[in-house]
Amino acid sequence: MKQTVFKSVTALLCVIAICVCATIAIGKYSTAMVDVAKLTPAAPASSSGNGGGTAAGGDSTTPSTDDPTAPSDSGTGTDATDPAADPNAGAADNGGSSSNTSTGGNTSTGGKTNTASDPTKYSKEQIVAYYNNAIKATAKVKKLTVTKNEAISIVVDTMKPDNNTLKKIINESVLSKYAKPSTYTNTFTNGVAADKTKASDFLPRTRLQAAGVKSASITKSGSNYVVTIVTIAEKTTLENPKPKYADQCAAPLDLASVDLGPIKVTQADINYPGVTLKATVNANGTLVSSSINQPLNGTGTASVIGLKPSATVHGAWTQQNTYKY
Repeated sequence: MKQTVFKSVTALLCVIAICVCATIAIGKYSTAMVDVAKLTPAAPASSSGNGGGTAAGGDSTTPSTDDPTAPSDSGTGTDATDPAADPNAGAADNGGSSSNTSTGGNTSTGGKTNTASDPTKYSKEQIVAYYNNAIKATAKVKKLTVTKNEAISIVVDTMKPDNNTLKKIINESVLSKYAKPSTYTNTFTNGVAADKTKASDFLPRTRLQAAGVKSASITKSGSNYVVTIVTIAEKTTLENPKPKYADQCAAPLDLASVDLGPIKVTQADINYPGVTLKATVNANGTLVSSSINQPLNGTGTASVIGLKPSATVHGAWTQQNTYKY
């Protein structure tokens, strides 16, 4: 994303903009997804069907009957061989034991029957499938209103050449101008909004694979289940510009897409310590709320006007959604 700041009078400000761009671009993810969805023709109403387990089935207050523990749909980006595609895969591999995850100790009875009946005893693979499929089920309900709150935070930590005055201007003026919280609300009927946005594009991504998960757990809260997933740490560079697992579930920056005009980026490293995903799932298998917390830190060096300024930053992109049926 090009901003006026990238063409300002100092090369130092330009390289800071590299790091600023990294976080600001993340905040544009949802808008870009909505724009793409608007350009994609919506499926005819008849394709949703008028009964059964489709999005059109039931009345406006009844969520889809899709089982969130059912295998993930094909074509969602999840590898067919990934155990996360089948919530029972973990039980088959581990004999019902969840000792390798944060979901609690070994089960007493083992086997698929025990884990399938109690999400709090799911393996890591099953939890990932449960999370992905709850989002998919939510996108298919007949009537859905989603309120999405997103926020960007970013701070310049160090600069070379050192300039405290300029750093203060950037942190207090430039960043406060662009790194703002945003709220979006959209209502979907049979998975499509009035502006042709698809619910599946507006909701969190559903392609996360268990191989990219550091820890996962499910706890019971009344009649709901609370899912918490933390992904593994990843690092991106100009040579390897996109973090695989963060891209499956959140909104990381693709360094290859950064356009700074006449400024040549000679080095850029963005670290993702781990994305935290949370979701509250109701008894119908659809979402009550969800959140994504994607922290990052990075460094950048550029070449412009014969200078090679550099900077380090840290920040985060967060999203909090609520769902009404």
